[in-house]
Amino acid sequence: MRCGEWVGGIVSFPSYVTGEGEPYRPAALLWVEVDSGLIVGTQLVRPDRALDTAAASFTEAAREPHAGAARVPERVRVATPELFEALVDRIGDVEVVLGPTPELDPVIASMRAHMRREQDGADEEVHYVQGDVSADDVARMFRAAARFYQLQPWRIFPADGFAWVSCELLGIVDGALCVVGQMGESFGFALFRSVEAAVAFTEAAEANDRGRAAAIPEHLMFSYDDRATIGPALAAEIDAHGWQIAGPRAYPSWQIVDTDRLSRPLARIELAGTTAIIEMFCRLIEFQPALAEAWAGGEPCEESSVVETGLGEVAVEVAAPLWMQSSREVRGIEILTRFGQWPDAAVEHLEWAEMLLEYADDYHDSSLEELTPEVLDELLFETIPRKVSVEADAAPQIVEAVRALLGFGARELGSESAARCLESLRPDAVKRLARELADPDNFGPAKSLFMEGARAGYDVHTQAGMDAWIAVVQRRMANERPRSPERHVTSSQSTSARNKSKRKAARAARKRRRH
Repeated sequence: MRCGEWVGGIVSFPSYVTGEGEPYRPAALLWVEVDSGLIVGTQLVRPDRALDTAAASFTEAAREPHAGAARVPERVRVATPELFEALVDRIGDVEVVLGPTPELDPVIASMRAHMRREQDGADEEVHYVQGDVSADDVARMFRAAARFYQLQPWRIFPADGFAWVSCELLGIVDGALCVVGQMGESFGFALFRSVEAAVAFTEAAEANDRGRAAAIPEHLMFSYDDRATIGPALAAEIDAHGWQIAGPRAYPSWQIVDTDRLSRPLARIELAGTTAIIEMFCRLIEFQPALAEAWAGGEPCEESSVVETGLGEVAVEVAAPLWMQSSREVRGIEILTRFGQWPDAAVEHLEWAEMLLEYADDYHDSSLEELTPEVLDELLFETIPRKVSVEADAAPQIVEAVRALLGFGARELGSESAARCLESLRPDAVKRLARELADPDNFGPAKSLFMEGARAGYDVHTQAGMDAWIAVVQRRMANERPRSPERHVTSSQSTSARNKSKRKAARAARKRRRH
């Protein structure tokens, strides 16, 4: 019997299957009849077998549907090219089409809600020894974790500092690790399989802080807690095996967190690789006394060796600091490179274009392709006059460079935002910017100092010239009689400044030249 249309899809379940090697989230092949809304077929499979099984699953659903008599649809609609390719020419004369499948959404939501209710009602205990992980594997991890905790890495690593990781056993070539706990709580670290994943995690965290929901990449979260937090089951397991604990707040736990924020335990190979990485970071801390200064302009530190694990010898390399660029910065470099090769761009446009992109990112959380006329107005006539130390006669060059960059974005990148911003620049933009650049009310302390030095004849664009001008200012201040008691504070680099990445330091250096 023939019928109308079915829709099909592959659903990832909100749970993990453990005890069969590396934990995995099972998938379900799901078939729904459009006219009736009935679920006519489902089949649970391993995620890596879903596409290979799709045609057979469809055939089984047509032969023995969950509801009603056997029937074959005239057409089946799927949402992904991969599932389309897995079905086309493999399910008889049924037409396969690629398109949205909103009919599956309420079914999937209901299935996932039901599974979560079952999981919430289950009284399943978590254990360190599970699946293919042995007590000896866990003992090695506890010894490494205790050593790591005793070295107090959160006193050495800055809060926003990353280290580079390579681990042969885990297939990590360019991984990243970030230590947490600098605020005196939530001690541990996050491990990412790639630098790109670490960047994506950082950007997602920033987006979530600003109230914009963003998916996080899969990562390993390692944490230390007190005995009460880990729970009686894990505490009893630790006592039974006599595993090493470094202190009352040093009970370790570890898990993989996926893109849906579901967590799962580590398979044996993952536990062994993570243990080896922890041991190598212990070596880095112990044998590199200048590690803490590495993020503040010191020499990079690195360690590499072969670590003995329960699965044999494992090659591990670590290095710090790891300087990362955000996806917006990478895109900005690409845009500047292409802009520099654009026939309508002049050499003198490049520095101002770079400044515009940097300030849009730093102060307005925006890129060239995200600029709005409102943001451009604030950037050009408020932020730049406050932050950039140039005379008013630079206004024509700045506006000309802005027009050129926006024109490039509109014509070469096809950016509608850039086109709208270009249209919003009024003919009096140069006069308006010159007026704002000359207004002393826009001068902050740094800009005032810079501008006064330039007008006094000092070459404040060089370090020597700036140092000479600062010495003059300091002598002048020393000779002035204070009108009221003052508390003298020695100038030093702040902790937050020390924690800035190398890319921020380089950008700050460029900005100092503009102040």
